[in-house]
Amino acid sequence: MVSIYNRPSMLFDLTKCIACRACQVACKRWNKRPAEETSLNSDPATQWTNPPRLSSNTWRLVKYKLTYDEENDEVTWTFIPYSCMHCNDPPCLPVCPTKAIYKRDDGIVHIHSERCIGCGYCIEACPYKVRFFADDGYFGIKSIYKCTYCLDRLDAGLEKTACVQACPTEALEFGEYTEMHEKARQRAKAVGGYIYGDEAPLQRGSDIGTASVYVSKAPFEELGFPTEEQRISAPFVMERILLERGGLAIFGLGVLSFLGFALWRRERIGRAKMRELSKE
Repeated sequence: MVSIYNRPSMLFDLTKCIACRACQVACKRWNKRPAEETSLNSDPATQWTNPPRLSSNTWRLVKYKLTYDEENDEVTWTFIPYSCMHCNDPPCLPVCPTKAIYKRDDGIVHIHSERCIGCGYCIEACPYKVRFFADDGYFGIKSIYKCTYCLDRLDAGLEKTACVQACPTEALEFGEYTEMHEKARQRAKAVGGYIYGDEAPLQRGSDIGTASVYVSKAPFEELGFPTEEQRISAPFVMERILLERGGLAIFGLGVLSFLGFALWRRERIGRAKMRELSKE
């Protein structure tokens, strides 16, 4: 069993990122994801981000963030390589009714595509909005796609993810959890900046730390990252919501009804495809 303290981890030093998008291209090439049509969006603060958002085909994205200091008449650009954070306590995992989402022994949060029924609960639970539907799931049912931390590369004995391997400025680093988080703390102290993703225990011992840890000179709230309250562990959020909305029984009945329908639909689609194949 791999301890949380020697699991794979990634450091994102935003003070070194030059927005070359090499990591973005490397991710697409390694994972064989098709290109997407790009365009400038209407928001002047983020319009250089291309494609404008993550998707089932874009798992790594460099966000452009412009801030203007009126008092000093200064414009500052921050470039943010962004993808799945691979949370220590992933909010997406406990809300999945079919256990399609799982956490490997090394801490990488992954998906059994053949189990995914396209309910979208994980999309709603994820505070980072890094999960997206694609139409190429099993039996025609949409499945969820996101960054895998290049687990196939790691399983093959390679030491770095594709994005880290491609980064020319070492803004991205890959290594053991303890090492990367300690480097992040030291770097944040050296530049007088901020750190995001480091352990921050909440009530009941919940841990909202993430395998991916960021360093920035700007506060992360200004960069659009979820606040601590938004990152609270999913089970506690679910418990609070269910009690406020009428209890567990109603929720359980709804989940079972939807799950029954989804599995029935999957079986019908599968049978129809088998009939088509038998006619050929």
